[in-house]
Amino acid sequence: MRRTLILLMVVIGVLSSFGSENNYICLNPYIPEDTKLTSAQSEALFNKLKLITTVNSLSGEGLDPRFVISADAQVLENVVTSTYPQKVVVKIEIKMFVGDGLSGILFSSYAGEYRGIGANTDEAIMSAIGKLRPDETGLQVFIKKGCERINKYYEDSANDIFASAKTEMASGNPESAIWLLRTIPMGNKNYKEAQTIMSEYGRRIIDNNNFDLINRARQKWSASPNESGATQVEELLSQVSFPSEKDITEMNKLTKEITARIESLDDKEWQWQVDQEKMRHKEKK
Repeated sequence: MRRTLILLMVVIGVLSSFGSENNYICLNPYIPEDTKLTSAQSEALFNKLKLITTVNSLSGEGLDPRFVISADAQVLENVVTSTYPQKVVVKIEIKMFVGDGLSGILFSSYAGEYRGIGANTDEAIMSAIGKLRPDETGLQVFIKKGCERINKYYEDSANDIFASAKTEMASGNPESAIWLLRTIPMGNKNYKEAQTIMSEYGRRIIDNNNFDLINRARQKWSASPNESGATQVEELLSQVSFPSEKDITEMNKLTKEITARIESLDDKEWQWQVDQEKMRHKEKK
């Protein structure tokens, strides 16, 4: 039941919580495992990537975690000043990439040079990373180009996505089917079609779940046509969500049947008690 409600939430608008200017694409920050940066420097660069995605409305858990924005840095110059106390001045090159983490497709790249100063090389590198600004013109061009190419990717891949979603749905994997359809970003020419299909799948999921609950309730009642069975039926029917007209008709039919049966049992119980009372009255005479 919880799974079904989550899927329905997806269908009726959970997409509204992601992105805006870049058509709901989400880029996931990533620092290569083979980077030569220290852990502190990697974290600082990672946080810069998170800031860049936030400023450009690309942050979040990602409708499709395959798309990444990665970065690494390389020291180009390392100079020790002749001042007292001595300082270290570095010039680093920060390279960034927007790509498909699954297929390895590169959508856009960026390279910029930044200077930093510190008591030692590590501090100087941290200072240089801190100079990276999310609103830099080069970065904005880089982000825009990456998003445009991702959108183009979805336009070219839409038919394959629809076919894969249909296969997943037919195989009994509704979560996978809806996840695939959700990856098509708003603003893409295939977005509306994806939403329509997703809504159809969501309604089908809800209907199937409700049918199963009503069917199980009827089986419980057939096995125990008494107050205990009625309680179990009530519990199952309370889990029916967003019922169709057909669901409502079946639920009303079962409810009337149960009500009639319980009333009949109550009447028989009352009649039995009356008969018992009459018999005791005759015995006393």
